[in-house]
Amino acid sequence: MVEIRDSELFIARRLYAEAYEPLRETPTLATLGDQQSLLSAADALEKRARAIQAWPIDEATIARIATIVTSVIAVTVARVLLDPFGL
Repeated sequence: MVEIRDSELFIARRLYAEAYEPLRETPTLATLGDQQSLLSAADALEKRARAIQAWPIDEATIARIATIVTSVIAVTVARVLLDPFGL
């Protein structure tokens, strides 16, 4: 998944470079207007590429799993510590 994301980002960067080349030569609003569709396409491609997860599991799922595991460990440790006192 990381390889796909990196290749998509590479394509987006290449589109950005292509779109900005005429702007570097003649930095006018007319040139910017002419390059708008290419810049929009590069921006959309970059956003989609950045949305590709590096891991197959998203951060919210990892947070839930960590919370559950931490809770189970905390309850187990509490039972082991409090059991000798009859609590």
